[in-house]
Amino acid sequence: MVMIQAGDLIDNTIGVHFGFATLTAAAFGQVFSDVSGVAFGGTVEAAATRLGLPIPDLTQSQRSMRITKLVGTTGAMVGVIIGCLLGMTSLLFMDLDAADRAKRQAELDTIFNTVIEHGHWVVQAERGTLFMVDEEKGELWSKVALGTHLTYTMPIDNKSIAGTCVKLKDTVNVTDAYNDPRFDSSFDKMSNFKTRDLLCVPVFEHDIDEHDLVDTESIRSRKVIAVVQMINKMDSDKGFTEGDVDLVEMLAKHVSIFIGQVNKKSSS
Repeated sequence: MVMIQAGDLIDNTIGVHFGFATLTAAAFGQVFSDVSGVAFGGTVEAAATRLGLPIPDLTQSQRSMRITKLVGTTGAMVGVIIGCLLGMTSLLFMDLDAADRAKRQAELDTIFNTVIEHGHWVVQAERGTLFMVDEEKGELWSKVALGTHLTYTMPIDNKSIAGTCVKLKDTVNVTDAYNDPRFDSSFDKMSNFKTRDLLCVPVFEHDIDEHDLVDTESIRSRKVIAVVQMINKMDSDKGFTEGDVDLVEMLAKHVSIFIGQVNKKSSS
């Protein structure tokens, strides 16, 4: 019981923070269990004495008999097995995937912050956002939007530029946001921000070389897992250039690799 509870606590706290493997957390839990056994072993005997349980009155010769040792060892083994089985019942009430989800989220947060923080400066954009695709809910959600502390979602449809990017599975470069019927201005109203131009690039599950895409069907078969969005080109009033598009598409490929590594690690 002590090992399981201590190991789970370590796995969900410092294990997430420092990236410890689950087996490492289990080893720390075993240390706590052994220390607890040594520190509180006498407590069980004291409790048995207070309950009036008889203490075996054996002579030295009786204690050295083979049958006595065999019974004592067997009793200890049975006690350990019963104790472990009782302790394992706590697993029925624990979220066994919580630590893995937290570790995966911590790694994704690092990827989001690192990639987007450097990415938006590369193309001289005011803000950068990384949207993740939630296929089950049919929506995009953003964990990181530089310049804000907000997290928001939007449906995957043609009523937003990012949603259109996912639907088309292609880059969307908008030079005048408010004159584009696909632009969703709700975030601007919520954050008191003014979007002039924006660039959305899809992140595909598997990085495929463009030379391998020989037909339209091959292009359509690619799965979009995220969208990199850059907002407001700072050094130009004409929006993002073709050079910017190339840079962000390269950035999207790196994001695809990073996310793939995280997903592979979490599933292994």
